[in-house]
Amino acid sequence: MALLLINITVLQCSADTSQDLTLDIAFYGPRWDINHDGKTDILDASLFVSNYGEEGTPDWIRSDININGQVDPSDASYVAGHYGEQWIVP
Repeated sequence: MALLLINITVLQCSADTSQDLTLDIAFYGPRWDINHDGKTDILDASLFVSNYGEEGTPDWIRSDININGQVDPSDASYVAGHYGEQWIVP
């Protein structure tokens, strides 16, 4: 699983550091990397196909790549367009 953890501290302009805010953000790679393994390959395509035609609330499933609530041809274009790509997440 490709995972990048980002820790951000927002400092306020005051002497009281108890008002500072820390955010932890997890990044799992681009949405077309459906199984989060750092590459777009047959496994992502297989997961996409197994969910093809399903509908739900936007962002309900990772195969809904364009976040419109439907796993449809517009999502397939992302998997196909990025097929074979790999990335390294530090």
